[in-house]
Amino acid sequence: PKSIFDLVVSNPPYIGPDDEHLQQGDVRFEPQSALIADNQGLSDIQIIADKARSYLKPAGHLLMEHGYNQAPQVQAIFNALAYDKVQSYRDLSGQPRVTYGRKP
Repeated sequence: PKSIFDLVVSNPPYIGPDDEHLQQGDVRFEPQSALIADNQGLSDIQIIADKARSYLKPAGHLLMEHGYNQAPQVQAIFNALAYDKVQSYRDLSGQPRVTYGRKP
């Protein structure tokens, strides 16, 4: 693939298959494939972060939504893939829900 994008934004499935929230509220009626990912909800995040490097221009940006308790793991994934300026941002309820990384 060519490095053609300045920005990739993703809201991947990030709930682990054993998460108790899958049995609560409106999420019970959502397609499971839109919600669940293996490896405690991190497998799709890992794949997208890895593949995005091939599509991002140098200094391109990756933003990824994730679970409220996954910021440290997502930051570790981004750092292991050599993104720089990695940081997480909080949502309106104060939970870290989006992580940013820049392709060097």
